[in-house]
Amino acid sequence: MSLDMYFKVHGINLEDEEDEEDEEDELNDAANDEGNGGQASNEGTIKKKTRGKTMCKKFHATDFNDRREVKFFGGQPIGPTKEVVSNLNQLLGTTVRNPRFVTLLYTSWHGVSKNLKEDMWEYANVVSTKNAENRSKQTCPHRMGSINFGIVRKQLRDSKENSEEPSRVEVFIATRTSKKGKEINAKTQSTIAELQTRIEAGENDEDAFIGVLGNDQPGRVRCFGASITKSSLKKDEEIQQVKVEYNKKVESLEKKMDGVCSLLKVLVHQVNPGMSEEEVAALVQAAQNFPLDASSSRPRNTPRSSESTHIPPKDTPEGINGSHGISHFA
Repeated sequence: MSLDMYFKVHGINLEDEEDEEDEEDELNDAANDEGNGGQASNEGTIKKKTRGKTMCKKFHATDFNDRREVKFFGGQPIGPTKEVVSNLNQLLGTTVRNPRFVTLLYTSWHGVSKNLKEDMWEYANVVSTKNAENRSKQTCPHRMGSINFGIVRKQLRDSKENSEEPSRVEVFIATRTSKKGKEINAKTQSTIAELQTRIEAGENDEDAFIGVLGNDQPGRVRCFGASITKSSLKKDEEIQQVKVEYNKKVESLEKKMDGVCSLLKVLVHQVNPGMSEEEVAALVQAAQNFPLDASSSRPRNTPRSSESTHIPPKDTPEGINGSHGISHFA
């Protein structure tokens, strides 16, 4: 169910004004909690201490010139350290607000109406339940924790001599195998064994992956990480192809340039047999650094293409006053 449909079904209006009474009640409750030291006066129990929401005050207060560099690979942050990636994720969580839930006109959480908070909480529970159901259906969960797949793919690519992009089979095995020697579940073991058997039989990695694990869901591409889609992968392939073609053209031009320079050196030696190899090389290098301007090489007496070269008849105003006519000034 889309967000718009959910809001329509539950009658949620994101433009509701804040309820002053609810705001006062919340402020009073917060003041009472602080005054009682977290104790509930009615039941005499101690309020459980929680971690609170992520603020990232240190990062928000960072000077513009002290920004941290973040490296990306395949559209995902990978470094330069895991700490930087983690800090980036936390910072984005504190700066990004979804106006479809709460309008950006609210400057304080206390200003949001109680009804809207309850609707948001209900929606969060729906999403949480759905995610729990999806996780229960996963038969081969990965073991990477919070490490994104971009880091894994980069490590696998760097481990190869030709820096070839890792296949989805390689990423699947790397993210499901325990590096600490812990046993993996039977389903994961059988899946990895079947993938390896298909590849050893001559089947390519992509066909083996789809044959064992099935096709991807719409809008999803497994073993690439979050936010990666088929369209984004296709665009990356097109960009990579353009880079390859560009590098080939540059390499071809460099070879032609080397040939021209070699020929130029031979001609300079023929014209000036007394010049040394170093002098000829310096002359050719100077010609490369400061190429001759085409406009400066034109003979001075040669008329420009924009000038008229025909001889006008004498009986015309043009023939009487000259080939360029007369300019009138006020």
